[in-house]
Amino acid sequence: VHSNSLSIKNSSGDIRKKYSFLVNKIMGTECHAAFNGFSVTSDRRNEIAKRNHSLIEAVRDVELSDSYKLRFEIVAVSKREKGSVKRTCYVKRNQIKEVRQLMFEEINQLKEKNVEEVVQLLEEEFIGKQILKKSNVLLGDCVVLKVKVLRSPSISL
Repeated sequence: VHSNSLSIKNSSGDIRKKYSFLVNKIMGTECHAAFNGFSVTSDRRNEIAKRNHSLIEAVRDVELSDSYKLRFEIVAVSKREKGSVKRTCYVKRNQIKEVRQLMFEEINQLKEKNVEEVVQLLEEEFIGKQILKKSNVLLGDCVVLKVKVLRSPSISL
């Protein structure tokens, strides 16, 4: 089952986030579903990538406390300095490594959390905001593009 954030939370959230759930069991009018993935829509993905900017990507696998194994794909883009007249705003290689290391640290902090808390953090865009806040490099945007479930625990009902 695929759903956007408006269907999950009855609020005026961002419609550009897609969640995927796997229905495990149906009991009458209720069904038990488990988290099966997350991605952003193609228009949001295309909005991030810009010409004459550096695109920083990172992919990391992490195992959560409730034995879910997830693969995170994170993207950040550089930002032009205020008052700059240069057409480009590329980032140096060592700065890219620094931002990527920061992305890995943020993802590794999710090891103590369960899948419900991770979905809540994805909804609030907490991971991207933390990377933007902690980074020494001038970044315009940082987004978790995709979360893929590599292994989920066996659920017995």
